[in-house]
Amino acid sequence: TYRFHRIISIFFFIKFSFIIDNLLQQNESERLEFKTSFNTDTIAKTITAFINTQGGDLIIGIEDDKKVVGIENADKFKNSIQRLLIENIRPIAPISVQVIKYKKKDLVLISVWEGAKKPYQFKGKIYSRENDATKVSNIDNLASLINKRKKADFDWERRTVLGATMND
Repeated sequence: TYRFHRIISIFFFIKFSFIIDNLLQQNESERLEFKTSFNTDTIAKTITAFINTQGGDLIIGIEDDKKVVGIENADKFKNSIQRLLIENIRPIAPISVQVIKYKKKDLVLISVWEGAKKPYQFKGKIYSRENDATKVSNIDNLASLINKRKKADFDWERRTVLGATMND
């Protein structure tokens, strides 16, 4: 069993190293942000904006010039930021928070998908991404988010099933 767990551990190390390598080849954008600081409110605003736009990844422990600096107490920080995001982003959204060892340094990778129940808010404010910037949503963007939610709220139970009969 030890050997099996070791193989699994190596597999995930290679997988996550590949993910970080891939993200580092990209520039900050509407879907990607690098942070070095532990400013939890700034991180939460960015994650909320990702959910309201197209989803995205935020890596903590990397400078804007892509230098890997890592973070100390990564597991403690991971638990803290995960709790903050789950408790303060409304409506609830799926958020993945992971500690990744990369080049002997700990990074925290937060990944989110585009939300289906827009608009999402953090501490009563709605955020969105414009290029590589997180901004408080304006009235036009808010109307767009609400329209997207209306379209997403058309649940599968209400859709017509082609070829179905009353007996089905």
